[in-house]
Amino acid sequence: MTRSIHMKVEGLEAAYGESQVLWGTDISVEKGKITTIMGRNGVGKTTTMRTIMGLLKNKGGSIIYKGQDISKMPTYKRSRMGIGFVPQGREIIPKLTVYENLQIGLEANPDKKAKVPEEEIYAMFPILKDFRNRPGGNLSGGQQQQLAIGRALCGDPDILLLDEPTEGIQPSITYEIGSVLQKLSKEKEISVLLVEQKFDFAKRISDYFYILDRGKVIQEGGAFSIDQDLLKSNLSL
Repeated sequence: MTRSIHMKVEGLEAAYGESQVLWGTDISVEKGKITTIMGRNGVGKTTTMRTIMGLLKNKGGSIIYKGQDISKMPTYKRSRMGIGFVPQGREIIPKLTVYENLQIGLEANPDKKAKVPEEEIYAMFPILKDFRNRPGGNLSGGQQQQLAIGRALCGDPDILLLDEPTEGIQPSITYEIGSVLQKLSKEKEISVLLVEQKFDFAKRISDYFYILDRGKVIQEGGAFSIDQDLLKSNLSL
């Protein structure tokens, strides 16, 4: 069956100074599906996400999205085209309230009259409604991750990039986040590109996998065809 590709990364090369990290990475994100990148620490997973968002300039290759190469486009334009990003570490603003953090997400929304879709976000993450006026820094790590996802959704993305969303989060919230991502992909057809280390979490929600090693894809495949032993062997312990 032919995959309906939403974003295609081809031959991506990126470096930090003289230290090259990506050496011709190829990744495709299917429309309305959850695509997961796995691999040990330091193999280029976060660098791939940062380069797709334009936070790191690519040295070579292309990022094709909505029919055009966006690899030279500034980050804010990529966001306004519909690419949402939840970075590793969440990066919420601790002194702002939950609601004020959500408002920041509106900067990526191309509709300048858009308002925070509180009803929708609170339906996904009820705790954010209870803590609406609480400073973001007072939330637990899991609650901050929920807030970071909600903030990204305020930009009305059609593709969502998440860098290790389960890192340091208790299992109950991890499960909740997984269910929300599945709902977004199935019901709203939001494509998801996920970097993840937790095998059981990734296995439960992912449609397609890529395994990275030394800045290159060493294997890819659907959830039922990928070599799961190889997946596990390429995770940091």
